[in-house]
Amino acid sequence: YYIGGGHSNSGYALPPAFYISPGDTNFILINTVVPHDQNPPYDIRLFYSYDNGITRTDIPYFQSKSFTGIAISTKNDSVNFAAAGDTIFKSTDRGVYWTPVSVIPFFRGTLRINPFDTSIVYALDDSLFVSSDGANSFNYILNKKFTNFTFKYSDSTILATWKNKLYRSSDSGFSWNIIDSLSDSINVLDNDPENENIVYAGTNTGLYRSTDG
Repeated sequence: YYIGGGHSNSGYALPPAFYISPGDTNFILINTVVPHDQNPPYDIRLFYSYDNGITRTDIPYFQSKSFTGIAISTKNDSVNFAAAGDTIFKSTDRGVYWTPVSVIPFFRGTLRINPFDTSIVYALDDSLFVSSDGANSFNYILNKKFTNFTFKYSDSTILATWKNKLYRSSDSGFSWNIIDSLSDSINVLDNDPENENIVYAGTNTGLYRSTDG
């Protein structure tokens, strides 16, 4: 389905961000362009759709904002977060109303929500920040720009990568250890959907496989 965007007269390609609910694929948050005849020839707006992108509803609260991170909870998709600049916004009604809840200075990264506990939110940029109170405040965890961030759905384990190193957290992301180093930077990391102890790591030079999570 077409959910907006395309190329504006100034050459911008949008939407810059969107997120599909893991529990209901009809529910999508879409950060996209609204063209007009003024200069610049567009506004960047946030919309929600409840019919898989066929129709969309503007969220006028934001006026014009570009979001680097949008996240919808796996456990409860009424809970949504979005990052615009260094401000984190929260919705508890599937994207209809939003409230600014916290600020991370100079943040321009992405957001993830713990699949078991919606109060645990991850802010990933050049560093990792973790909130345990629903994004009302964030704690600095470590100075690593994780390029992959993968949850295990049987416990509180998280796997992440930075350059050629594989990290593991066993406490929902509050502490981390290096568990392996590969010969090349890790581009992709994912669990086997039928056995999450099997983990695949893809690099420019090959595919690696672990059978012990």
